[in-house]
Amino acid sequence: MKTKAMTKEKIEELMKEARLMRPLRHNNVIRFYGVAAGIEPLMIVMELVAGGALDTYLKTESTNVSIQERMNMCLDAAWGIEYVHQKGVIHRDIAARNCLYGNKCLKISDFGLSQRSDVIQLGATEKCPVRWVAPEVFLTMQFRNSADVWAFGILVWEVFTNGMTPYQTWQGPEIKQNIIYNNYRLPFPDWAPPMLVDLIVNKVWQGDPNSRYPSGLVAREMEKMCPSKYVHWRLPFPDS
Repeated sequence: MKTKAMTKEKIEELMKEARLMRPLRHNNVIRFYGVAAGIEPLMIVMELVAGGALDTYLKTESTNVSIQERMNMCLDAAWGIEYVHQKGVIHRDIAARNCLYGNKCLKISDFGLSQRSDVIQLGATEKCPVRWVAPEVFLTMQFRNSADVWAFGILVWEVFTNGMTPYQTWQGPEIKQNIIYNNYRLPFPDWAPPMLVDLIVNKVWQGDPNSRYPSGLVAREMEKMCPSKYVHWRLPFPDS
């Protein structure tokens, strides 16, 4: 991909993202190949995923996507997030718009907000994707791996609602009020698998981040629901 004219600060941000992505090697994480920094415009070399953004795919192909394919998408996302966390990275922007999908394979993408850290402290004026934000982030302004897990639950909801906007009629203050103080959780369609809904609503969307399932346990639970996908794809995933 080519970038437009960029400020020095934007170039520094881009290079920071490139350094973070460079060592990541996983079937469910977008592959970064390099940056051509000696020419104008700056060129970023990334893996090509023919299907494009997941949110667009869900909207345009909604009638052609089976329940099992949706489940496999969610398992792919769980594997990708687990791997990113194993590498010490908090993604901080897990959402359908930031996943790419092609050849029946979902890849986690867009590491622009990501950091290699145990905890990320947000600045007072720093923006974040409020519709995917975990309750504790509203209260503490801190991101940990557990916040990515919450966002994974929102991603799963997107997958089963054909890319709908979470809390569509609410703004940030209403979202905060309802998920923290009213214990509101997004409703899944009736046809969503009950085991999946139970995992997301009762384990992934736990209000207490210490009680929330970690990404590895979420992936193990998803594997049980997608046995054929697990057998074909789980092992091995080369890390080099």
